[in-house]
Amino acid sequence: MKKDFDNKVAFLLDGFGNRRHLYQIEALIEKDIQPKIITFLDPKSASSPLRDYALSQNLVIFMPFRRQEVTKRFSFSFALNLLHTLKKEDIKVVLTHRFKLLRYLWFCKLFHPNLKVIFHLVIASAIKGWHQRFLFRKFRRLTDKILVNSSALKEELITKGLVGINDVEIFYSGVDLNDFVVNQPKALLRRSFNLPENSTLLGMIANFRKEKDQNGLLKALKILKNKKYEVRLILAGDGPFFSETKRLAENLKLQEDVFFLGRIDPREVPLLLSALDIFVYATFREGMPLAVLEAMASGLPIIATDAEGIPDLFQDEITFGIMVPKGDPQALASAIERILNLPEDERLALGKNAREVVAKRFSAEILKQNTIKLFEKLLNPL
Repeated sequence: MKKDFDNKVAFLLDGFGNRRHLYQIEALIEKDIQPKIITFLDPKSASSPLRDYALSQNLVIFMPFRRQEVTKRFSFSFALNLLHTLKKEDIKVVLTHRFKLLRYLWFCKLFHPNLKVIFHLVIASAIKGWHQRFLFRKFRRLTDKILVNSSALKEELITKGLVGINDVEIFYSGVDLNDFVVNQPKALLRRSFNLPENSTLLGMIANFRKEKDQNGLLKALKILKNKKYEVRLILAGDGPFFSETKRLAENLKLQEDVFFLGRIDPREVPLLLSALDIFVYATFREGMPLAVLEAMASGLPIIATDAEGIPDLFQDEITFGIMVPKGDPQALASAIERILNLPEDERLALGKNAREVVAKRFSAEILKQNTIKLFEKLLNPL
């Protein structure tokens, strides 16, 4: 029987990198809601499961603009083109997670008042500067739903006077436990990434930016090496601070102990995580770190700093790791040392607990259910 796709929705994205959107799109299709992805000629993460799936299902609308043209300054050409596209495609609800893209949806809603707009804020301090705060206060009424992915982000918006306590809702990310298989042969996986087979491997997957603080993690590793711990550090990702971090590793004489993998394909992330023993996430600033959720789903003990979003993970009676103050290499080293000194069965139990927390609070199924409720409520307000 032919499906009746009257309820058309869209995600206005600057890239294909997040699995969260893949789960959301799959959930909407299962409920006979037709989603589209509206993006640019040069979207981030040109290769990803989301891109492959969306292209295979003919869900992508590539706007004839590059990201820089649209995000560097407000483009009336893009705004008019987007308005035309939304009307032509009969899109009824649009979600975006970038403030600079939200501005264009406000413009569209001025001329298309029946359009419903969702803003899902996922990065701390995304609305910065007096001009952005002014615009948000002035046009917030054009946003039908404001979501954040952590308690800290909700508190940030309230503290800045951008929203009232009832104007914003916490909407967590999720991961599919089926994508992260535990108890795989570590030796085989380590060989595939050219990693040492007999050392305890710590790992962090994140772009090399100042706020991710891979440098602080290197300093923690140096403390452990000075204490003669036989550990190695695996760093995956790229970014503007990659070279600086590599130089620091050389200065600390850690060249033999740190493996820089560069950016890895998202499809390989579960395999790399299964090759590790402990996941460490040193960061100054966060929303809700998908990298940590994926490591938890992989059954790894977690050591993470108390940046925004991470306390939400640790607000559980189940112990799966240690949270430490951000910007403190000594505290990071001490936490790693505590995990290293645990008996193997206790360390494995922490990883099992981590998967349990994901299943209970941050699974893809919970994300899908919440996504359906979100869009159905806006599509059918009565």
